[in-house]
Amino acid sequence: ASSMDVFKARYVSACTELRIDPIPQIVALSEALYPEFSSVNGRKAGATTTTDKRPHTSRKLDLSSIRISGKGAIAIAEAIRDDTYFTDLDFCDSFLGDEGCVIMCEALKSNKSALSVEL
Repeated sequence: ASSMDVFKARYVSACTELRIDPIPQIVALSEALYPEFSSVNGRKAGATTTTDKRPHTSRKLDLSSIRISGKGAIAIAEAIRDDTYFTDLDFCDSFLGDEGCVIMCEALKSNKSALSVEL
């Protein structure tokens, strides 16, 4: 299974345990949405370069403007904790609140792939 599939499976499992409905935008995630990151001859296809000339292969989880409940934040945090797929996370205007932000920050302490987080 791909690392995105692992992320989704962990998220859906956490939602089931918490007895909440998963956010459809997360369930619908597919690596097909990120074709520029598929492997071609062992190299990342379509990698762009930032202004400082470093390769940039961002994979963004954009949940901006999606209302996320407290339990929803817990479920996402469970999936993010050990996620290796997403490099950029956007929770702007997601109404996480103080509790949701604390939950997300705690999960990110063990995440090794996130380079950018917007709360």
